[in-house]
Amino acid sequence: MVMVAQAFKDNDKKHYAAIAVAMVPPVADYMYSQITGALSLANLQTAIQVSGFIHRASLGFYPTTQYAIGYLVIAILAFIFHAGRTSWFKAVEVFEYV
Repeated sequence: MVMVAQAFKDNDKKHYAAIAVAMVPPVADYMYSQITGALSLANLQTAIQVSGFIHRASLGFYPTTQYAIGYLVIAILAFIFHAGRTSWFKAVEVFEYV
């Protein structure tokens, strides 16, 4: 949390969106490790630990699974952001490099 607070404190407001996007993987990893740690203390296992999702040989295309729906939602969001890139994200034409 200190890293997130410092990132927002030390950067200009025009970079807040990039900071928020950059913080998603570390925060997700932190949450994953906390959840799996708590579940292992309670003698429970997560779906990835039980099914071996990443290393499963019989992995196929199942469009109604939570993974496929998640990919579809992200693809739709990416398309919406791409469609509105000219009107929503006005960038400064002159960049200040140090």
